[in-house]
Amino acid sequence: MKQRSLKTKLLLLTLGLFLASGVAMTLMQSASLNTLRNDIMTQTRGALEQEVSRTLQFQAERYAVQIADLLQQSYQIPLGIAAQLEGGMAQPELMPSRPLVELLLGSRLRQAEGISSIYAQFEPDGYDGQDASWQAGATHSVAGKGSLEVYFTREQNGQIAQQQIDAATSEAKFDTSRNEFGIRNSEWYLCGRDSLRPCLMEPYLYEISPGKQMLMTSLTVPILKGGKFAGIAGVDMNLPIFQQLAERLGKSLYDNQAEVTLVSKMGFIVGSNRHADKLGRPLTEAGLVAPDGKPRDSDSDFILQQPIKIDAADSQWWLMIKVPKALALSQANTISNQLGSLLQATQQQQLMAIVVITLVVLALLVWFIQTITAPLSLISRHVSHLASNEGDLTQQMQIDTHQELIELGGYLNAFLGKLRAMVQGSKQIGQQVHQQARGMKQTADAMRSSLDEQSLELESVVSAMHEMSTTAVSVAGYAEQAAQESETATHHIHRAQQTLSRARSEIHTLVEDMHQADKAVAQVAQRSTNISHILDVIRAIAEQTNLLALNAAIEAARAGDMGRGFAVVADEVRALANKTRSSTDEIGQLIGSLQTEVTSSQQLMNTGITRSVSTVEGTEQAFEALNQVVSQIQQIHDHISQVATAAEQQSAVSDSINQNLMRIGDTATALGQEASASHLLSEELEQAATTLANELDRLRT
Repeated sequence: MKQRSLKTKLLLLTLGLFLASGVAMTLMQSASLNTLRNDIMTQTRGALEQEVSRTLQFQAERYAVQIADLLQQSYQIPLGIAAQLEGGMAQPELMPSRPLVELLLGSRLRQAEGISSIYAQFEPDGYDGQDASWQAGATHSVAGKGSLEVYFTREQNGQIAQQQIDAATSEAKFDTSRNEFGIRNSEWYLCGRDSLRPCLMEPYLYEISPGKQMLMTSLTVPILKGGKFAGIAGVDMNLPIFQQLAERLGKSLYDNQAEVTLVSKMGFIVGSNRHADKLGRPLTEAGLVAPDGKPRDSDSDFILQQPIKIDAADSQWWLMIKVPKALALSQANTISNQLGSLLQATQQQQLMAIVVITLVVLALLVWFIQTITAPLSLISRHVSHLASNEGDLTQQMQIDTHQELIELGGYLNAFLGKLRAMVQGSKQIGQQVHQQARGMKQTADAMRSSLDEQSLELESVVSAMHEMSTTAVSVAGYAEQAAQESETATHHIHRAQQTLSRARSEIHTLVEDMHQADKAVAQVAQRSTNISHILDVIRAIAEQTNLLALNAAIEAARAGDMGRGFAVVADEVRALANKTRSSTDEIGQLIGSLQTEVTSSQQLMNTGITRSVSTVEGTEQAFEALNQVVSQIQQIHDHISQVATAAEQQSAVSDSINQNLMRIGDTATALGQEASASHLLSEELEQAATTLANELDRLRT
């Protein structure tokens, strides 16, 4: 590549840069268009997803309201009947008769569309307490039991028919056995009885005619009497209307591609446009998951769970809608395909434009580079001609094309003129260098001889300084050893001081304790004196008691048999007084002995305190003496340390001087070597000056 012409290099470089720029711009624009497409698709998809969610939410809420309203309206019938019957039972004078209850239920069923049956059933004597009067049975009472149980149904032709309830059917309402789903068979009755609240039964299939079943549910309300369960009022509601609503909602969403399922509280299918064969069955049999109110959108489907609140029964059903995302977002996919086609066409047009522009620019570059390289070729020929004439600096170049090249030729001629002058000056300088090289050679020889003599003298000085440094090191070692020994002595004395200080503290403590003991003994002596006074009082009381007992005995003797008991008591009192006197005498003797011993203890303590004080004073004097010894040893240690420091400093100074002398010797040796080198360089410089003069003489100036 280095051997190619400037013209070729310019063409290749310019074309390469242009192509690289074009490709980079194309790639950047393509990436920008793809990014724009992705952004548009992301925003479009997001907007469509929000629109789909809003649409599904709106439709689900609208149908949820319809379903809740249907259930609430149907619930008003049993609620009204229960309220009316409870009010009558609370006021017996206003209580409807059994035939009137029968008439009330029949008329309500005729007025209610979508209700397949209505009933009111009571516990034994739960209504009016007149079951015994109706044992024979009636259309409104069970034969053999007399309980009020009314049941009306709507036939397939729309006619209202009353169903007579027998004893077996009446007892069946207490059946607690469970069906395949774990629900009690008589949950319609037992739920209200157990909870005392309205109950909405799970949907179930009921055979209305041979081979034909209908999905139904029961809406029951407990009837209370005095706050206790008396019976139940309820209706059976036909649920095909909910299947119709599910199918209608499914058809209105994305050409019937949406899956709509109405689910009861326990997860039974009430209506579904995809699983009509699973009505009244659990969701799991249709491969569905029970709703929980949490977002469940998957990568492939939008899933909405709309709760349906049935306030009358405090229950909740769910309306589930599932729509495939591919269907709901089909418009976004169409937009994506259109954008892809548009971007591909745009990229093809850009590529064609780049090819055309590249060809045009290449032609212009060839013409422009040719106009630049032609004058340069002319300059190259002139310089080659100049180099071929054995260094003839007297030649001049003549260039008359292009302002820049004309200036370049002028600058080259000026450079040749300056070079000619420099060569002439160099010849003169070469002669001067030759003469100076001879002088440097002579000077180097003289300096080498002087340095040899100086090196011998420095070796003698270095030996003397080494001996002085060795002596200083020995002195420093002895001083250091003495300092260590004085420090050891100081350490031992400090330990003796600490021991003496602890002894002084212990003696002070002992003196204080003895003072406290002396005070305690004095208090004991005082207490002993007080006890002696008390004993004197007790002794006087005992003597007085003895006299009183003696007088009592004399009076008892005078009284004869009447005072005999009193005489016995008087003798006992006298005996007790004598014992008290003897006891006080013994205590007095003990107190006297105690006072004698206490006095002796006080004397011994006073003697001990006096001796302890003397010991403290001696300890203080010894402590002060040790302090003086420590101070003097510390002064000795300081002097020895100063001597050691001075010796070390002297040794360090000697070493420093010795090192400096050695460096001076090394420097002198180096200078000798440099002098030898200077001698050689002077010879080489003289030869080089001669060679330079010969070469410069070859140039024509």
